[in-house]
Amino acid sequence: MYSKKRPTFLISLFFVLAASYGQLAAQFIPNGNFENWNSSQGFNDPNNWSTNNIFSFFSGIDYCVTQEAPGAVGNCFCRLRCVADANGIPQEAKAISGNLNMLTNYGNAGFPIQNIPTTIVGQYRTQLVGNDLAKIQCVFTRTNPTLGNRDTIAAAYLDILTSQMDWTVFELSIIPIAAGTPDTCTITLTAGSGSSPQPGNYLDVDDLHFTGGASSIDEHTNPMFSIYPNPMNDLLMIDLSAMENSNDVSLFDTQGRLLERWQLGATCTTLNMAHLPAGSYIMHVCNQRGRWTQSLMKN
Repeated sequence: MYSKKRPTFLISLFFVLAASYGQLAAQFIPNGNFENWNSSQGFNDPNNWSTNNIFSFFSGIDYCVTQEAPGAVGNCFCRLRCVADANGIPQEAKAISGNLNMLTNYGNAGFPIQNIPTTIVGQYRTQLVGNDLAKIQCVFTRTNPTLGNRDTIAAAYLDILTSQMDWTVFELSIIPIAAGTPDTCTITLTAGSGSSPQPGNYLDVDDLHFTGGASSIDEHTNPMFSIYPNPMNDLLMIDLSAMENSNDVSLFDTQGRLLERWQLGATCTTLNMAHLPAGSYIMHVCNQRGRWTQSLMKN
């Protein structure tokens, strides 16, 4: 027998599925598996990413960012390789999510997003000879119409200092910087960023994706840790005695760049800040019970 409740059920199911799809879409990294590439500008670039291959196109030197196979997952992966320019000077390789003309700095760096994932996950491998560095950076921002700039809401950073010849899974916690909901996520991949980069050093990346997430970051109004003195000079005391036995402590500048990171227990610890210039900073503490953020100054 036909049930009059069925249309209501189907409508409810539709909205549930639509909401779930919207949440998943908000956590999707466009072409994060690097399967799709195009040559619409005269050189091969991954879809939904911008690279400094545009400089190679005009100079005639080797391309920094190339499509390679087989992937760690799927058919292809992205290789970022430090190359030498026409004068023999090593040049870093860079790929940025979004449609940005690296030559004119025109376009959009990043892709739309309305939530903050818990982690960014992927696989990488590297060859690093000499004092070189590879980077994976993920930054969530929001337009500030009052100031005409972008506020950093959350970020995740990975600095790779040693060679890793086999595919290695990485999982980076996305650290909140400020309260609010982001509107853009920008992922930047870089090879050859060290103080003495070597042509031929590379970073391979594949299978980028997000896990978990919340629509926004809510700041705790009563931090469970204390820092002093604030403003600080060369030394800073952080009291985590009311926290968990394991706490992820991170220090950021006001632009959302990760400066320092420590794993600290439920103790009072003195941190050496002598190397930091005077200015404003943000300290973030994360453990199984939650997340806390506190601003501090250095004289």
